Amino acid sequence: IDPKTGQPTKKIDYKVLNGQKEVKKILFEHDGKSTELTFSYVKNNGMYNIINEPGKYTEQYFVTQMPQSKKNIIEFNDSIYLLDIENSSISKFLKDEVDGYDIKKAIVYSEEKGVITWASNPSFNLYGTKMVFYTQRNVLKDGDSNGEFWVKDLLTGDEKFLCKKNFTALGWDTDDNLYVENFESLEKINTSNGESEIIIPQASSYALSYPYLLYQVERGHLNIVNLVTNKETEFKHEALYRVGFFRVNKEADSPWILMLNIPESDESLNTMPKLNVVFLNLKTMEAKVLPEPPNSQIRDCNWMGEGIVLVNVWDKSINSEITYTININSL
Repeated sequence: IDPKTGQPTKKIDYKVLNGQKEVKKILFEHDGKSTELTFSYVKNNGMYNIINEPGKYTEQYFVTQMPQSKKNIIEFNDSIYLLDIENSSISKFLKDEVDGYDIKKAIVYSEEKGVITWASNPSFNLYGTKMVFYTQRNVLKDGDSNGEFWVKDLLTGDEKFLCKKNFTALGWDTDDNLYVENFESLEKINTSNGESEIIIPQASSYALSYPYLLYQVERGHLNIVNLVTNKETEFKHEALYRVGFFRVNKEADSPWILMLNIPESDESLNTMPKLNVVFLNLKTMEAKVLPEPPNSQIRDCNWMGEGIVLVNVWDKSINSEITYTININSL
């Protein structure tokens, strides 16, 4: 729909994932228990794209794609595991004993005094050789439930303490610096020694699609910084108001990023505004807009490959979840 005239301009090609989507159940052993997890996924160019379908399955987990690999990392039961959809296996990814910590003691502590996280929030560098993750294992020694961040060298298997902070990892640069959102500020952390510096003191949303750093300070505006040239650009678009979330396309050299836009609402109507998804080419500043499907509410969306996006919605007409594929070239 043209936002100025209110008239239809072109029909979007929403394709429902029927034949493409596959479902697999995998049984695995962990902490003396057996658990069966169910995964919906789409195979594309030899890669396995896990579909996030909130609330569909009893066991809840979060999935992170490993760079340069067909495999994924899943966060489940306060730890992280290696998921190999192709070979129907889930296996341990971290050491059970390291630097005086023992996962068995962490499990006992969780059962008797309160749950502590052995590992969560994994973030991989651009080369797939390092992973940073959050842990509360330090509670066993110092009682500080704010937790720590550790780094795992995927070439040597070494795991060690990185820093004592509370942040959300956004991405990495080519020098293995990790960019993180620490409350409303943006920091850069040297993953070799844990030293950090504040890059941006305050913003409402951040994303990193190297070499581009995106952040929003004012509604309707988006700031974009090229970390290589230090050139800063301001992006404005009539379909952009407040960024709900960013999704980075992890395909090599892809210039596209998507963001869920939350339009300015009319409080007098007391209704949820119609969401849309804005696709932005960070090299050319070309923008494309995907309106919310009819009678639906967008729950999540993510990249399936270059130019192809998975869109998960709640269809109000049938009271059920549906996942679509969209080719942004058709927008």
